[in-house]
Amino acid sequence: AMHFTPEGLRISGADLRKPLLAAYPNGSVVPSPARFDIRGTRAILVPSKDGRLVDGKRVADGLMGEDRPVESDFIDVNPVFTTEKAQKLGIKEEVGSFTTPYSPGEPRVTNIRRASEILNGTIIPPGGTLSLNAVLGRRTEDRGFVPAPMLADGLHVDAVGGGVSQVATTLFNAAFFSGFTLDEHSAHQLYIDRYPEGREATISWPTPDLKVTNNWDASALVRVWNGSDSITVAIYSTSFDRKVETETSDRYAFTEPAERRVTDPGVTEGEVVSSEGAQGFSVRVTR
Repeated sequence: AMHFTPEGLRISGADLRKPLLAAYPNGSVVPSPARFDIRGTRAILVPSKDGRLVDGKRVADGLMGEDRPVESDFIDVNPVFTTEKAQKLGIKEEVGSFTTPYSPGEPRVTNIRRASEILNGTIIPPGGTLSLNAVLGRRTEDRGFVPAPMLADGLHVDAVGGGVSQVATTLFNAAFFSGFTLDEHSAHQLYIDRYPEGREATISWPTPDLKVTNNWDASALVRVWNGSDSITVAIYSTSFDRKVETETSDRYAFTEPAERRVTDPGVTEGEVVSSEGAQGFSVRVTR
């Protein structure tokens, strides 16, 4: 718990909390913050609980002095996220959700699950904007992400964090059906048929990003579930009787694929391997 700073030695009372809890289990009660349990389409508030711990600050201050032994007391400790704070958020019910499928066992699923773990539980205040890149941070192997295929310049390449765009697309659609303001999103360079036409979002570091704004008069809770073959993102707030309807046009403004020649180290010199390109198209989505 000792920290050496330009101003000299200091001892952190916060760092002493765990060893003091282990040393004095009798009489100690760990505080627990309020939380939301999801039951069907309802968000049920589980109240916070106050705790009782040895006064770590008093121990730290005493250790900086000369008298031994140091004496301290048990003090009441309130959790940071209290029942009262949770009640004021207005998080009560599901206001939008979406599910997209994936194939189990692929490296990209590791990245989807890691990104889901980070995103899960995010709270967006009224008028607040969620930037998915800001929430997830840079995808690196040190942070649990792995190399997996992603689209770059219209080609499939391996990159750390490949597959996280599926989290972005699923969140985009949950926000879409929640009636959120869609501030910033980019479609993939190629259409991927597991996503609805015209309602998709790709993400990379540092751009492109996905940004949505909670334009409700209540806070919004983002919950993420990973099944064996799918990801679901649901958003909980107060509905205010808002309903979202959407329709998608037929495909139009078709384009033919251009020819590209790319050197591939996996192809023998002088050999030419060709593949059919896909026809491009536009759709109009109305919400």
